[in-house]
Amino acid sequence: LRSAVLRKRFSNDRAAEVMAAARAMGYQIEAFVMGGLPDETEADFEQTVAFLRRTQPDLYSLSLYFPFRGTDL
Repeated sequence: LRSAVLRKRFSNDRAAEVMAAARAMGYQIEAFVMGGLPDETEADFEQTVAFLRRTQPDLYSLSLYFPFRGTDL
């Protein structure tokens, strides 16, 4: 979903690596999570939860997808 809908070209593993590197440098880690994307399944969301458990961000925010008419997401 990340690449198809959000046009993000990185894997969960790469995101976890970057988060770990930033944490090692003393940065606070925040994850912005968007749920309810088109074609998202319960399994997709469970993968998101597993990612958050694995990376243990200091903060996270959850947003529900709500498109504005005529715009891309």
